[in-house]
Amino acid sequence: MSNSIDDADLEFLLDIYVAAKQYIPIKDKVKFADAFLIQLKDYEIDIELNAEEITGVDEYLEEAFDTIIEQEDEEDEDEW
Repeated sequence: MSNSIDDADLEFLLDIYVAAKQYIPIKDKVKFADAFLIQLKDYEIDIELNAEEITGVDEYLEEAFDTIIEQEDEEDEDEW
């Protein structure tokens, strides 16, 4: 079960991501974005429901989002 998050809370979390990202070396930015999204999922925040806002932040979150969704789709297919 996913928690809904209001726009202000999501914006706050994305602002933290943007502020922290400046301290991450370029080579690690995709890993950082991936870890950020996994943390949101761990708190049962529905990243698919908030896809437009999340992927609109930067290319690193967009790439991490695509990778996570792809992995989930593959896991769903494996279950069949």
